[in-house]
Amino acid sequence: MAKNKHMGSSFEDFLEEDGILPETKEVAIKRVLAWHIAKAMEEQKLSQAEMARRMHTSRASLKRLLDPRNSSVTLRTMHKAATVLGKELRIELVEHERMQQATLEALREEVDIGIKDLNNGRYTEYDKNSSHKILEKIKSRRRY
Repeated sequence: MAKNKHMGSSFEDFLEEDGILPETKEVAIKRVLAWHIAKAMEEQKLSQAEMARRMHTSRASLKRLLDPRNSSVTLRTMHKAATVLGKELRIELVEHERMQQATLEALREEVDIGIKDLNNGRYTEYDKNSSHKILEKIKSRRRY
């Protein structure tokens, strides 16, 4: 029986292997943005015509912003929409997920070594669990 080459890999690995990961992430981000804007408009009972008027833009430009499949939207348009809705647009440049994972693995090793040193070489299963608890606290405090 042939072994499935994707068995055990992540969905992100699959997309990367097919060469469509960047495009997929772009579409996902745009879909989320469009959904948030549409939801805020609905909550504030703003029609597309009124939203476009307040943004000082055309309805066609607003429709592009609200179209989850259209990724050709400028930062300026996104900022205008956020401002009209009383929101703040935030864009972050973060470490690539694999880099984060490598950093966490290196940190885990350092924590394990530190616990070993603190116990004068006595290393128990409890200590291993402690290092994982410490890492979880660190991960929960970091913003990615």
